[in-house]
Order: sequence, then structure tokens, then C-alpha cells
Amino acid sequence: MRFFSFDRAYQTYSSSCIAQDLFASKLTWQMIKHFGMQLGNVGELGCGGGELYAKLVKQGVALASFKGCDISEKMLQRFEERFKGIEVFCEDFDRFLIQSKKFDLICSSSSLQWSKDFEKTLQNIAQKCQNVALSFLSSATFASLHQFLGTHSPLRPIWEVSQSLQKYFVGEMMISYVDLEFSHSTQILKHLRESGVLGGGVLGYQQAKKLLQYQGKLEYENIIFIGEVK
Repeated sequence: MRFFSFDRAYQTYSSSCIAQDLFASKLTWQMIKHFGMQLGNVGELGCGGGELYAKLVKQGVALASFKGCDISEKMLQRFEERFKGIEVFCEDFDRFLIQSKKFDLICSSSSLQWSKDFEKTLQNIAQKCQNVALSFLSSATFASLHQFLGTHSPLRPIWEVSQSLQKYFVGEMMISYVDLEFSHSTQILKHLRESGVLGGGVLGYQQAKKLLQYQGKLEYENIIFIGEVK
């Protein structure tokens, strides 16, 4: 496994998912770079409303088949409204993998960090595909905010993710950073609520009240891993 390409992009707030969208674009470019324009049978974990799929289609990538899963019915409804004839399933990662046949490639964009059992999910992925293109948010995400609130990130650090990946895959890892800047703390709270980055978690009353005093930025730390099963 090799680490490469540390980069930082500074962005101002324009939508609730600007960071995730940027990471999905980077993941798309890396998939094409490493696997070409014909990806075969593809499965996506945490497919949401079809953001990653849309980018693949826009780039002209050929897919023999595509299946996706997400635990949000509303997001899947949006996917089905945008793209007809694509199979999507309202399942968690592991149930979807266990029930699926093998894929040529399994991909995921800014979703796997919410796996209930990260090690088990990676093991299930390794049993169901040849190639992987995976994107995770990691523990330096919201570092300044966590420090201000006196809280700890629920996300895994880079070294822990790397150790887990090395058990099942060989490949390359890219670390990217995005800083979002806001003009008012209420925009930060709105971003946290609408972007899905809380992973279903909620802030307590005192934390939410303290957050309204926060004047800093929101940092994102993202890992992209491109590789194959050992």
C-alpha cells in the first residue's frame, strides 16, 4: 500500500454537500485512471441519490450492470427518479453484500465510515469483488469544531483505516482535505444537519447552544483507496 498526493482545497460554503461532491469527483477520476472506461459489473455501497453514478455516466464510463444500496428510502427514491432501470436496494452494507452475487468492482463515496462493523464490511467486500474504489471520511474531519466543543470524532484515524485495508486489499491511498468557511454559525449548524456528516448523530442541547458561538471553519479529511483484493 502506498500513500500519495496530499492536497488541500479551500472552498466557501455554497451547498450542503460541496465537500462530498468534490470527493466523489476525485473518486470518479481515480476509478477511470486505474480501471479505464469499462468497469463491468459494479456495486455501490451508500449510493444515496445517485451522485457518484451520475458522474460516471457523465464521463461516458461503460457499465455492464450497476446495483446500489442505501439505508435511506428517500435518497433511493431520488436515485430512481433520476435514473430509470437501475437496481437499488434499501439495505445496510453487509446485508446487501451478503445477498449479492460477485461484482467486478465495488465502490463507495463518503459512506463506509458509517459501517456498523467496519472490519466485517471490508471482509464482505473482499469476498464479493475483484477491484475496489472506496472513499472514507476520517478522524481529522471537523477537528477544530471538536476541539471547540470538547468532543471527540467518531470517525477512524488514517492509520486505523490503513491497517484494516491492508488485511484484505492491495492498492494506493490518497488523502485529501477540504476546508469550508462560513459567514455565520447558523450556517454551520444548517450544514451539519443537511449534509449527513453527523452520521445520524445529534448534538445535545448544550453542545448545540455552544456551537452557535463557533466562528471557525469545518475541515474535511478524506481517504480514497483504489486497489484489488489480495
